[in-house]
Amino acid sequence: MGLPYSESALLETTGGGTPYCPSHHAGADGKRALDRHETDLCRALGQRLAKTAVQLDAPRS
Repeated sequence: MGLPYSESALLETTGGGTPYCPSHHAGADGKRALDRHETDLCRALGQRLAKTAVQLDAPRS
C-alpha cells in the first residue's frame, strides 16, 4: 500500500519513512522518541489503510 509522495512529511523527515512505509530508528539505547514527521506518516498510512478497508467491504454494484 505505501505512502504517496504527496505526503509532505515524507519529504521532510530525517528520521524515518519511505514511500514503502513509515519507519523509526530509536537509536542504540532505544531512547529516541518518534518525531512529528514520523507520527504524521504513521497516521497517514493508517488513514489510507482504513479507507481501503471500507472500499473493499462495500457492496459491489
